[in-house]
Amino acid sequence: MDGIWRGIDEAAGGPRAFRTAGETAFAGRTVLVVEEDPTLATALATALRAAGFRAVPSTRVARALADFHQALPDIVILDLAVGARVGLDLLAALRALGAIPVVVLCAGAEPGLAAEALSEGACACVTKPFGVEALLTPLRAALCA
Repeated sequence: MDGIWRGIDEAAGGPRAFRTAGETAFAGRTVLVVEEDPTLATALATALRAAGFRAVPSTRVARALADFHQALPDIVILDLAVGARVGLDLLAALRALGAIPVVVLCAGAEPGLAAEALSEGACACVTKPFGVEALLTPLRAALCA
């Protein structure tokens, strides 16, 4: 996880340093974060909350659809590290529920997986490691579409 948040300098205020005036347009928008690593799920949720989003972590892929129905998110972040086929199956299930935008996270060594996720309906793919702005940019774009 060290490299994933290279854009956050805790000594300089952590993820709050990335909040901008333009983020108020997204205040209160709900993001479901499907990430099985509890530490990373917490870090993602913290960064999203600092940017004005309502973040709902889902740390068990088996519960992700139930969490989706409970949270009623505006957008989903799905880490494909949960397992390529499992992640793509969950992406298909989420897309079958309607026009909910899904941003996927994948490792840089998996360009084929990113392409497959995009062809199966993900609106964007963010490659690890990434900075907070690299995650927030596709979220904002998808919510404006």
